Amino acid sequence: MNIPVDYDQDDWGALVPMDDGTYGTMVPDKVVIHWGGGTKVEEASVAWEMDRLQRWDRYHTNGRGWDGGLAYNYGVGNSGTKYRARGWNESGAQSGDEDGDDIRENQEGLAIVWIGGSASVPTNVAFEAMTEFIRDIMAADSNITRVIGHREIKSSTACPGDVWMQFIEEERWKEMIARDDKADDGLPVHDSNFQEAVDAGVMSGFTQPGGVAFNDEIATFLARAGVYNIAKLEARIVALEAGGGGLQDGDNVTLNKSG
Repeated sequence: MNIPVDYDQDDWGALVPMDDGTYGTMVPDKVVIHWGGGTKVEEASVAWEMDRLQRWDRYHTNGRGWDGGLAYNYGVGNSGTKYRARGWNESGAQSGDEDGDDIRENQEGLAIVWIGGSASVPTNVAFEAMTEFIRDIMAADSNITRVIGHREIKSSTACPGDVWMQFIEEERWKEMIARDDKADDGLPVHDSNFQEAVDAGVMSGFTQPGGVAFNDEIATFLARAGVYNIAKLEARIVALEAGGGGLQDGDNVTLNKSG
């Protein structure tokens, strides 16, 4: 299977040949998301991500003695770039039997690593690239129907971190807008407003600037923005003016006026 990537093994400098079917027989039925431990993303660039892949590859090959090289099948960076590592035909280095079918997850799980770790957070384009990977993989093989985190196989690890586990548990990959499907409205001011809303905690980092807003997401946005409190205040004021009563205990509304 040739899942679309931005860079192959030769492009980023893999030490050993990959994706030739010699390391292990794959019978994948799931995607397993990983992270790079305590890795801190110093910059969201292809150059930095390739350097990190090379470092991990040297450690896995020379330090751990793994013949298959870098332990993952694919990689995703904070630049939104997708990389092929072991690829489709070679099993990843992840032990355990998560679903109890007596087949090791090395053979059943396609491992995608986010090129980051506990010292950093994924970017929107990293979520989008991961979404593309998952959709492309499931489209290529109908037997692959699930997405799990590495910690679900190995309880002693925090991998892939709480943010990615939220992405998995809420099945965000089913509703996110992938990079190729996003429309550019040509108004960069919208991106800055979006980022300001994310930084303020009003919107989630999973929400896409050019994506579709579902009703529950709109409701969450309105609640975080305090719109319901404002509406409640306005209703109380109308009631007061009509002689029907004023603010009540529990409204917790602060009104600021200027001018």
